[in-house]
Amino acid sequence: MDIITRIRPDVVIINLEIQDINDLEIIKQIRLQDYSDIPVIALSSPSDHEHYLNQGVDRCLVKPFKIKKLFQTIQSLLEK
Repeated sequence: MDIITRIRPDVVIINLEIQDINDLEIIKQIRLQDYSDIPVIALSSPSDHEHYLNQGVDRCLVKPFKIKKLFQTIQSLLEK
């Protein structure tokens, strides 16, 4: 969360299933603080896709995915 506070990114991409982070807590903090306008893209496994969409992410890309799909997703969120 410190990095979001320092640089206020246009979009946040979270690679879920990394063992050292509490991804749901990060998503919750983004949504509860002054960062609710920052789009969040989650990178997840097929089995977790719906779960993370229900937790407040804007888009969820299922791994593996093509980098072109990530760029298209970022572009569509930033055009809003």
